[in-house]
Amino acid sequence: MPTKPNNDAPVIQIRDVSKVYEMGDGTIQVRALDGVSINIHDGEYVAIIGASGSGKSTLMNIIGCLDVPTSGTYHIDGQAVETMSNNRLADIRSRKVGFVFQTHNLLPRLTALANVELPMMYGHWPNRRKRAEDALNLVNLGDRMDHRPTELSGGQQQRVGIARALVKEPSVLLADEPTGNLDTANTAEILNIISDLNHENGITVIVVTHERDVAARADRIITLSDGQVISDETKPSPLMTKGELEGV
Repeated sequence: MPTKPNNDAPVIQIRDVSKVYEMGDGTIQVRALDGVSINIHDGEYVAIIGASGSGKSTLMNIIGCLDVPTSGTYHIDGQAVETMSNNRLADIRSRKVGFVFQTHNLLPRLTALANVELPMMYGHWPNRRKRAEDALNLVNLGDRMDHRPTELSGGQQQRVGIARALVKEPSVLLADEPTGNLDTANTAEILNIISDLNHENGITVIVVTHERDVAARADRIITLSDGQVISDETKPSPLMTKGELEGV
């Protein structure tokens, strides 16, 4: 699986992005995003937080190439997204972004291993089984590969979902409310897994959430309100000097 690259270029580069939806006959416009600019670098662990209607879901859809901006620019790994065709967007989603959803979206008749292999069936991916095994080992499910979803706890099912998102070694792991359906114990388990993937394996993580406790696990918290970034805070590293801390 990927390690932190030595690269100063942002993996996500969003510049003055706005998204406007037309309602009804087009006479009513809703501005879901309003001039958002964000850089996210390789190996960062970022939480995007905001209340319902803040624009965080719209921003997540744009980052995940599920939608395109009305105006502004978005680059992922240096590639401009806003002018891509639907087929090209689908290819970017497949290869650059690993999605983790609130619901696990696992196929009940398939084993954990087969569920993780599934995304690689659409394309010429070599060593599919080995890749799936490695991804499941990475989320500590090496001993549950042959179990079906009904034989796994909610937390284990979400770990299968994370492994499935990682199996193609994407540039970004994008998690949408990844603990929204879990109890306290399983929430802690999943957040520990995500933190380990970032801090120990160098995987770039973006978590979209409305829960401050979940956002607090990230190293950087971007807060949205009314379609705008109202704060962008990075936690000081414990290795920072006194002078560096004063400049944060």
